[in-house]
Amino acid sequence: MSRKKFLIIDADDFGLTEGVSKGIVQAIDRGVVTETNLIATSPFSQQAIELAKKEHLIRMGIHLTLNVGKPLFYTDTFVKLSEQEKNKRYYDIVFNEFKQQIEFLLSSGLELTHLTYHKNIIDDEGMATIIANLALQYQVAVRNLVDPRLNDVLKERDVVAAGTKLINPPNQPYTLELVKELLSSSVSEVSELICHPGLVDSELRAISSLTDRREEELSLFTSKAFKGMIEEMGYTLSDYSILKTR
Repeated sequence: MSRKKFLIIDADDFGLTEGVSKGIVQAIDRGVVTETNLIATSPFSQQAIELAKKEHLIRMGIHLTLNVGKPLFYTDTFVKLSEQEKNKRYYDIVFNEFKQQIEFLLSSGLELTHLTYHKNIIDDEGMATIIANLALQYQVAVRNLVDPRLNDVLKERDVVAAGTKLINPPNQPYTLELVKELLSSSVSEVSELICHPGLVDSELRAISSLTDRREEELSLFTSKAFKGMIEEMGYTLSDYSILKTR
């Protein structure tokens, strides 16, 4: 008997702009996306929360960031924070900033499901320790990190994560064939596929290089062909709650 395989499809950047948030809602309602994560520091974050509640989207992750919008804890700009030496004070500030971003989501009445991170900012042992500590404090899972050595920091602390993180390579848009290739490469019981669906608006074009491809992903991830391909490959769609039962 073949082992059952679960797939979490997680849309990044909820709250980045109004268009991105609306596109993600469509990807969840009409497509195969099963999770999303909030950027709490964006000027559009409160608007996104109101949209989520209206659409009964009350559970999501947090997309921890040090370079979008304005800090919630740190009293200066993120640019000033990036100029600081990575010492104990720096990591203390980052921990508290991340914690404040999480608390923003919780204080809005939403349920936290997992921790993710923007632009691979979890790039050293100090940052990995921060995200591990927060995951344990809030009892949620974490997206696997880019550096396998840093994932060992999570494993040593028994932090829960999907077995495999899947994402399209840089400058290579998602297609049915590419997703099939990615899914075929995973041998994990639970895999996470990261995506960036959304609707393009003027605010997005002003702050991000990832624009039209968001609408292309929205079209792909809401297509019947995409859903059929996942089923044919033997995957069962799930969200981060599946990791609590493993």
